[in-house]
Amino acid sequence: MKITPQFTKSFFTTQLEVWPLASINYTILETALGNESEIIFENQSWIADKFVVSYRKGSLTADPKAALMGERPCFLCGKSRPSEQLKLEWNDYDILVNPYPISVPHFTIAHKEHIPQRIDGHISEMASMTSLFDNCGLFYNGPLCGASAPDHLHFQAFDLHNFKNLLPSLKNGTVIYRHGGSRIIVPASNLTAVPFILIDVAEDSDIPALFDRVVSALPSADPEPMMNIAAIRHESHTLIAVFPRHKHRPACYGSGEGQLLVSPATAEMLGTFPCASQKEFEALDEETIRKIYGEVCVNPEVFDEIIEKISQ
Repeated sequence: MKITPQFTKSFFTTQLEVWPLASINYTILETALGNESEIIFENQSWIADKFVVSYRKGSLTADPKAALMGERPCFLCGKSRPSEQLKLEWNDYDILVNPYPISVPHFTIAHKEHIPQRIDGHISEMASMTSLFDNCGLFYNGPLCGASAPDHLHFQAFDLHNFKNLLPSLKNGTVIYRHGGSRIIVPASNLTAVPFILIDVAEDSDIPALFDRVVSALPSADPEPMMNIAAIRHESHTLIAVFPRHKHRPACYGSGEGQLLVSPATAEMLGTFPCASQKEFEALDEETIRKIYGEVCVNPEVFDEIIEKISQ
């Protein structure tokens, strides 16, 4: 069966009709989004959105080491999924409605096999997934950069509105590498609050080579360079943003006095901050977010080294 955006949209509606947990949580999210607050950054065209969804706490407190050590059942494997959770099959993946959403809709695309969360060899699949959903983009959380299931390869799709901070770089960024009609772009400093590299792909066959060029320039780490990835279709091109990371969580992370349950993943790198409680919602302002970004992202000197390697 060919999966189309219309089909996944209908699938989403059907899933909410038969799965009470998902239906309840999407209702909670819609209320939360109605009370969403924007933070417009000074001297940069960067907007952060924040809202409160209490069920977010489970993801924010997930211990990636426990998953990697096999100390909890894998909730993405078919045998562990709730009986109410339906699936669409696409190639080697199952498309699932995420029952703990941060956008409407929110899908998880899980590999049918229990293989580790690694992007190597799968970036073209991720790019192809952008054509399966209506008004959605894809994101990938690295195993050390926000993945709540680092033991099981998966991607997520959420509303295209959350990718708005990427597009200004297409017109005003600096092109550091060209391959045919495809380009690798570095955003101008007045466009972004986080360091990232934007791959503007004219021909999807160019994706592996361009992506490998970027990833090979990142600081090495085990099991893969620390990064978050976002992908969207824009007009006739595929856009892939790579966010190099320095660490998993900021120093303020925690639930104690003076601490915040903020554990940045791709959504936060894009400027979307789903908060576990009113405490985080009230604390997150431009200054706090900049400090968090400054701790979890690579510093300017390392980013300059990455850019130099890509442009050589």
